[in-house]
Amino acid sequence: MNEAPPPSDHHALALTTLQVLPIPLAIVDRDGCVVSTNDAWRSAISDGGMWDGGEPVGAPYLAVCADAAGPGTEHHEVIQRGLTQVLAGRLATFVRTFTATCGREERPSQVSITALPSGGAVVMHQVLGPSSESGRYRLNQAREQDETLPRLAEHAPVLMWTSDPDGKWRWFNRRWLGFAGMSMDDALREDWRLRIHPDDRAKAMATANEAQRGQREYLHKYRLRRADGEYHWLHERGQPLTHPDGRFAGYIGSCSDITDIVRTEEDLARNRDHLHRQLQFAGTLNRMAQTIIGMDDQDRILDSLVETLARSLAIDHALIVDVRLPQQKAVVLSDWADPAVGKDIYRKQEHALGQFAESLRHAWEMRTPLESHYDQVNPRLASEGSAAVLHERFKIRSLLWYPFAFRVDGFLVLSVNQVVRRRFWLADEREFLAAVTNLVSLALQKSRVLVERRESAVQRHQAGKMEAMGRLAGGVAHDFNNLLTAISGHTQLLLRGLPTQHPLRKHAETVLRATERATETTRNLLSFSRQQPLKPIATNPNKVVERLRVLLDRLIPANITVETDLLVSSGNVLADPGQLELALMNLVVNARDAMPDGGRLVICSRELVVDDHLARRVGARSGIYISLSVRDTGMGMDATTAERIFEPFFTTKEPGHGTGLGLSSAYGAIRAMDGFITIESEPGRGTLITISLPRVLDDSEETPTPLRLTALGGSETILLVEDNPTVLELTRDALRNQGYHVLAANDGDEALRLVQSHPGTIDLLLSDLVLPGFNGQTLAVRLRAMRPHLAVVFSSGYSADAFRANTELGNTGFLAKPYTIDELMRAVRTGIDSKR
Repeated sequence: MNEAPPPSDHHALALTTLQVLPIPLAIVDRDGCVVSTNDAWRSAISDGGMWDGGEPVGAPYLAVCADAAGPGTEHHEVIQRGLTQVLAGRLATFVRTFTATCGREERPSQVSITALPSGGAVVMHQVLGPSSESGRYRLNQAREQDETLPRLAEHAPVLMWTSDPDGKWRWFNRRWLGFAGMSMDDALREDWRLRIHPDDRAKAMATANEAQRGQREYLHKYRLRRADGEYHWLHERGQPLTHPDGRFAGYIGSCSDITDIVRTEEDLARNRDHLHRQLQFAGTLNRMAQTIIGMDDQDRILDSLVETLARSLAIDHALIVDVRLPQQKAVVLSDWADPAVGKDIYRKQEHALGQFAESLRHAWEMRTPLESHYDQVNPRLASEGSAAVLHERFKIRSLLWYPFAFRVDGFLVLSVNQVVRRRFWLADEREFLAAVTNLVSLALQKSRVLVERRESAVQRHQAGKMEAMGRLAGGVAHDFNNLLTAISGHTQLLLRGLPTQHPLRKHAETVLRATERATETTRNLLSFSRQQPLKPIATNPNKVVERLRVLLDRLIPANITVETDLLVSSGNVLADPGQLELALMNLVVNARDAMPDGGRLVICSRELVVDDHLARRVGARSGIYISLSVRDTGMGMDATTAERIFEPFFTTKEPGHGTGLGLSSAYGAIRAMDGFITIESEPGRGTLITISLPRVLDDSEETPTPLRLTALGGSETILLVEDNPTVLELTRDALRNQGYHVLAANDGDEALRLVQSHPGTIDLLLSDLVLPGFNGQTLAVRLRAMRPHLAVVFSSGYSADAFRANTELGNTGFLAKPYTIDELMRAVRTGIDSKR
């Protein structure tokens, strides 16, 4: 155990410690004589103030006070008793208030005497307030406060220590011991170097050792392990100590806990870096937008994306892959590598999905990025065995797959690879990737629209040319048939008048055969010029709406309310029912697209009287019409847009969301049936489009024969798993109506709980393939492990070819959405019977 330092060392310690404090302080020895004072002792108040009565060292404290304007003699007896008790160890701190007289001023003051660990005491004088009556009032107020000032060194608000000339620890204050969670004896034996953070240890020790050799003051900061194991940043100041005779006595040190300051600085640095990256990303996005806005070539758009993105984020290797699920292959569309890395370029190469099928399917279903590192492999890549190919064969240290531009049959993947060093992607970098891929998705959609419009222009030109040729062919055939009729008729008459052996007969028969061949040619010309005619019949518009209403649940999202307001007896119109239903469907779809955030859609039928004025305005005949109108509460349109709404290829939708032909085709069909279409719309007030067709007097209607459904019921138990509540309810009720017992679940977890709690037999699992959490195939595998004889039928709105069959399941059924009740029953019955 280290010996306590002699009193003279403690006095030197206190002198160095207290010298820097602005409060007047003095150190007295065990006899009550002043050993040293700080500068504030002589200059705390003013020249000629309390303690300027000459050099106080060596004199008794009270004598010094008597020589200066300290506590008056009326306080000496009390102060002497307090000082004696402190020096004897019977009292830790003694406090006395008094009024100090400096010249003609009286100042309320306080004396505090605190014991030192090695003997002696620290005496502190403190002015409590200004002079005058307010000063006396505050002095009285201060006297009423029963407070004890803490020991100066022991209770300092920083960690303090001392060491001897050899660098051995001699003392720690209470805050240091509390920080370390140690007693004084344990702290003096501790090797504090081991508590310094490994990253800071070498530099901290070098700084302290170099200062020790030169006996110089030093400042530095480092991390020190606290009692709870957490590292805190400390700012340490080491000050050399000297004996009264000038000999080096060791060091005194103070450490301030600056952890909060360091963390704040780190947060500021992170925020500064984040802002810098955001500005950089914004500039990159702006440059990309300006670059690709005028492009209509997919290859150029993707090449621009890959290179700009790779250079902006300092990516070693980046490529875009087109994943085509039905064909189970991936095509590299664009590829860029940092020249310093020297990766091979794989552009336009095709690869079988092979080992990557499961991870790519997951990316397609979940629409989420996939990240993996050579020393922290993504579990999905590890389970399918592709991690070794990526991280070992291709030497990719870190990769990120970002899926975008989703289609029914696949999607694009932006793959960024780091081959030089490991890299984690920050949140703002991921957001930047999302923004870039969204920008490129829009650019690709625009590119496709432009290409489609060019192709449509070619098609329109071709159609116009063919129409002109058809009219020409029809006219030629008509005129030529008249000529052929004459030639053929006369030739036949000639043959009837010629004897069998007449030499001209064979020439007449040759002419007749040539006429027959010409007739076949004209028939082909007429066939080429013929267009598909309408098949108008007496049609009830209300029934067209009712048939369409059945389909609206599939067309209209749940956030749009659909209402019908139909005439009780609308009468019939002369129309092609299929064309009328298609035209009405186009109006409904456009109304739906005008309300992306939901709204109200109303279909009405009304009787309309078209007078001569209205007939001239709409280009129709006057009379009685039946109108079908579709009203929405969507965004509406201005007059300029409304005037062009029926033009071919005109659309107000985003690229990739419509061809601009729906309303124009509806317009043409209605005009062909001698009807007309009108539109009323205002921005922000919705749109009303009305179809009007002439009413016919004959109210008889040709009614189609309804489709007869085959009842294929049973009494078996079916586990139905479907995340769409509407489809779940419909399918459940349909199955129950056919006699089946149905257990219904919204997702895989709920399905597993139902199976575990169901005591009876479950004959069939009917599950959607894409479910929250895990997909239908994973659910089926788990359920087969619990119930091996369970039959399985999957359903999906995607093609069955888009999913690779799970070899663990064997034969399973597939029911494509949308399905009819008859198709549902057949799939269920077939699935159950297949397991018998």
